[in-house]
Amino acid sequence: MDTRFVKINDGSNAELNAPASTASQSDEGVILEFVLDGLRYNKVAEGDRERLIFDVAGVIVSAQRMTKALVSRPMSIQQDRA
Repeated sequence: MDTRFVKINDGSNAELNAPASTASQSDEGVILEFVLDGLRYNKVAEGDRERLIFDVAGVIVSAQRMTKALVSRPMSIQQDRA
């Protein structure tokens, strides 16, 4: 099986020095939440967070961006499922 990487975070990236990344498990799957880099990307405000939810096979089933205004909005996920 070949390993393939798909970039899903168009226009954003995790803050490299943010200590507040979390991983947890729920009925939805594995949840990874992290602070976004608000200094490097125009579409991201300082303090915005992103939440990715993976199913048991490691496929991302949900992506949400939480802004400082505490508004959560789903993000489109473009994946090549081969």
